[in-house]
Amino acid sequence: MEVNKDEAERCIELAEEQIKIKNKEKAEKFLHKAERLYPTQRAKDLLVQIKLMAPAPEPDQQPRRRKQSPKREDHTTPQYTTEQLEDVKRIKSCKDYYEILGVTKDATDSEIKKAYKKLALQFHPDKNKCPGAAEAFKAIGNAVAVLTDPEKRKQYDMFGSEEERVSRSHHHHGYTYTRGFESDVNAEELFNMFFGSGFGNSNVFVRRNARVYRQNMGSSDSHHSHQREQQQQSGFAAFFQLLPILLAIVLSMASSLFISDPAYSLQATNKYTVARRTENLGVQYFVRENFHSEYQGSVQRLELSIEEDFITNLRHACYREKNYRDTMIWKARNFGDPDMFKSAQSIKTPSCEKLHKIRGMEATVKEKKKKKSKSIGEIQKSNDFHLESSTKIAQLDTSKWPLLLKHFDRLNVRTNHYTPLPFGASPLKRDIAEYLHAGCINLDKPSNPSSHEVVAWIKRILKVEKTGHSGTLDPKVTGCLIVCIDRATRLVKSQQGAGKEYVAVFKLHSECEGGIPRVIQGLEKLRGALFQRPPLISAVKRQLRVRTVYDSKLLDYDESRNMGVFWVSCEAGSYIRTMCVHLGLVVGVGGQMLELRRVRSGIQSEYDSMVTMHDILDAQWLYDNHKDETYLRRVIRPLESLLVGHKRIIMKDSSVNAVCYGAKILLPGILRYEDGIELHQEIVIVTTKGEAIALAVALMTTSTIASCDHGIVAKIKRVIMERDTYPRKWGLGPRASKKKSLIAEGLLDKYGKPNENTPTEWLTSYVDYSAQAAAATVPVIKKEEVTEETSKKRKISATLDSSANADIDTTMETSTHKEKKKKKKKVKTEPEEEVAAPAETAEQEVEQPKKEKKKKKKKDKVEEDEG
Repeated sequence: MEVNKDEAERCIELAEEQIKIKNKEKAEKFLHKAERLYPTQRAKDLLVQIKLMAPAPEPDQQPRRRKQSPKREDHTTPQYTTEQLEDVKRIKSCKDYYEILGVTKDATDSEIKKAYKKLALQFHPDKNKCPGAAEAFKAIGNAVAVLTDPEKRKQYDMFGSEEERVSRSHHHHGYTYTRGFESDVNAEELFNMFFGSGFGNSNVFVRRNARVYRQNMGSSDSHHSHQREQQQQSGFAAFFQLLPILLAIVLSMASSLFISDPAYSLQATNKYTVARRTENLGVQYFVRENFHSEYQGSVQRLELSIEEDFITNLRHACYREKNYRDTMIWKARNFGDPDMFKSAQSIKTPSCEKLHKIRGMEATVKEKKKKKSKSIGEIQKSNDFHLESSTKIAQLDTSKWPLLLKHFDRLNVRTNHYTPLPFGASPLKRDIAEYLHAGCINLDKPSNPSSHEVVAWIKRILKVEKTGHSGTLDPKVTGCLIVCIDRATRLVKSQQGAGKEYVAVFKLHSECEGGIPRVIQGLEKLRGALFQRPPLISAVKRQLRVRTVYDSKLLDYDESRNMGVFWVSCEAGSYIRTMCVHLGLVVGVGGQMLELRRVRSGIQSEYDSMVTMHDILDAQWLYDNHKDETYLRRVIRPLESLLVGHKRIIMKDSSVNAVCYGAKILLPGILRYEDGIELHQEIVIVTTKGEAIALAVALMTTSTIASCDHGIVAKIKRVIMERDTYPRKWGLGPRASKKKSLIAEGLLDKYGKPNENTPTEWLTSYVDYSAQAAAATVPVIKKEEVTEETSKKRKISATLDSSANADIDTTMETSTHKEKKKKKKKVKTEPEEEVAAPAETAEQEVEQPKKEKKKKKKKDKVEEDEG
């Protein structure tokens, strides 16, 4: 950089001064520094000149040593080399922890630990007797203690060396190596944690109040020196001391082999060649070519982590750029160079500018999300939206409306005349208690626990009354398990009967002769209706049953191991384990299932907001401790998400509560209806706010609904909404209101029937339909009397017969008694038809006894002839 050119020339001048006084080491050091700042040919020539110089160090440049003491000659003799001294100086001159360990800021924990093991053996006070080795060893220990702790490392990366506390004196300067951080263990304890207590060390360096003290942890120095000499003499003891280190190195290298590569990279490499951009901030990242097939997680969650990493890297780069600019300004002020000061002030910080732009983009994205998260009521109240007549085309885009209101404008309009009621709420805007009460979870079931255990755990975690699942999975099987909560359990049966999709791993017992084509042919044979018997260990009775396999596909097959993976779409209740056994029989070598995962259950797949048990625990903990509902609303989805595949009928608000009480779906209460409704098809009844009212069975097709003015459109199959969520709107007419007032005044009884106080006006206009039904049943009573008379005649005739016919008569009596019971049951089931046409039924019932009399007389004659 041009900014460093002046500093590089200054270093070259200092190197020339050191060359003049024959100080080869310092001159070489200044020249290397000049090369790093700004490479020049002048510095390279001087380096070549230094290499040709004869090594003639001056006595003043030799490292200062203590004067030898006649009493302790063993400790005053020099026991270190110049390389060790330079290494100690290098460690003490480092500015941050990454430079001390010699790693990059993107280094992993394993790389940091490898660097620490190498430096700790080199600078341990027992191995390195150089002055300052203890301080360097302490710095290395503190560096690895901070960088291996995620929280401390994050804080250190955010604030860096701004919190360095440098203790300076008049002759030298040294670092405390705390930099605002304290490790939980000292350097010696950390060393023992990595290498064990095999190294006999009597000197422990403890830091208190930014000073370094030396504590004697054993007997005298002479005793430890004698012990050290004995250890050096023993080769086997040294081998056993180094054995834990070798094992640790081997284990760390082996563990690095099993670390999987990340799913993305912010820079293009040979592995990561496909460029992509995040949806929110447009951050560019690179993935592998097989990213879509290999990566099974949520892409949105991955892009959020990518944006966080990118912002973190920008923040660090911005801090370094600002720090470098401030340093250059400080140097310019110290040197008093105005040109250097101007150039330092003109240094740009592109990372900071990018970070500022991204923060602005984040703010705009949040504003857009807030605008998108408007409720349906707010959208309807806004000026951009209003319901227009069917003759005009609505300009509103409903493709992004939630759940059952999606593409609301594409529904067929029957009428637009209705009065909206301020009751109910959009499924996504319910309060948290109601949201939980009508929610479902698309759970990624873990292996080993059964489906019943998982559902019981969720019930205990969420503190709800009821939970249920939409299809049992074996304990070892993982994948999609729909868990319904409280009111959503009313949808369990409809989801249990839905289709399923699985991915299975199978193994053939021996090599298949036809290879992969033979396996594909076997899977094709196992399609359609199949006879299956449950396995020996199953939750149902082992009976032969018919199950349908809709489709299957071989995903992969390894001929060397006779193992393969296939995908199958089948009917609920199918046994994939049995299918794998059948596949082995079809191929001719036998087979078995090794692993199974459900990838779809009904409408929900593993790509539709699937969560784990850990997500449920974290969401409930966040709500209990911080009252934050966002995570809980993300984990639990409204029950309407299970019904988005059904055909829809939109009802008026005034008829919602009647449907909740079991009323049939009539045409006058319908606002809109969907295309493609067929007879006896299961449909969902929806409010104008997108709430599911009930599941129903269609009794009219779409074309019939469009061409009729009245009639029953559908009958209720399962009511979902709670009663009285919307107000009652039946019984509000003038006739019903007058009847209520008469009951309140006592002019009618509590059932609305007339009494002695009822006015004549009401009696003349009042029609009692129950009395008409009773009148219609009068001929039926006459019919019973006739049958009784015929039975009596039979008894009289039976007494006149001989005793040989006694058995026949008893059988006749029992038969007539059974016929009476059957006739009474028929009479009970026919009152509704009799009310509809009382006159016709009366004539028919009078004629029927006459015909029956003739038939019975013929039977009696036949029986008498046989007797």
